[in-house]
Amino acid sequence: MRGDDPRLLVPQSAFNQAFLPHLQARERVQIYFGGAGSGKSAFLASRVALDALCGRNTLVARKVAHTLKSSCFAEVSKAIRRLGLGGFFKANASDLTVTCPRNGAQILFTGLQDV
Repeated sequence: MRGDDPRLLVPQSAFNQAFLPHLQARERVQIYFGGAGSGKSAFLASRVALDALCGRNTLVARKVAHTLKSSCFAEVSKAIRRLGLGGFFKANASDLTVTCPRNGAQILFTGLQDV
């Protein structure tokens, strides 16, 4: 964000403690492992939303595109609401995009067959 923008403080309790060490990871490619219910999806959805607020574009890819809306797109939308950030984003369910109008950052969703 620009220097004159207010700081956003998100409590650590908003994240699964197991993933806190990865909260500020900046590697271009990140791969996470864990069993069902480990919190990977919720953590990464929150991270992606916070990254977009900071101007970072993200591509969220899933093997099969037709499940994106009900899985990844829905999880990111839920994370935005849970963090109270709805006013900072515009979601387009038909294009599967989430945009932060403040800085133009986008979260794009695609199936791997389209990449």
